[in-house]
Amino acid sequence: MQQSNNTDSWRLCGKRVPRGEILFFSQIIILYIIIISCLINLSFNIGNQSLFICLLSSSVGYILPNPSTSKQKGKNREIKSIEDFVDHKGKEIATKP
Repeated sequence: MQQSNNTDSWRLCGKRVPRGEILFFSQIIILYIIIISCLINLSFNIGNQSLFICLLSSSVGYILPNPSTSKQKGKNREIKSIEDFVDHKGKEIATKP
């Protein structure tokens, strides 16, 4: 794998491939190797179990996407406090997001 003059793409097997794709797929392959080896070591009780549990949970946490709040389309109003959600008589005036 040679790096070309353009830093956005690398030459791989005679073709130009975006650098980001190569890095992404290599990270995913390495993570899957780590996860599989941790599962094997934990299944057969080989080595320090706390080390493999820590590696496994870190790898899974790296792969999973970050949680985000889903925003419904068409609603511009955000509920910021309980007063926005319920009026003074206890009647609901807004819906939960």
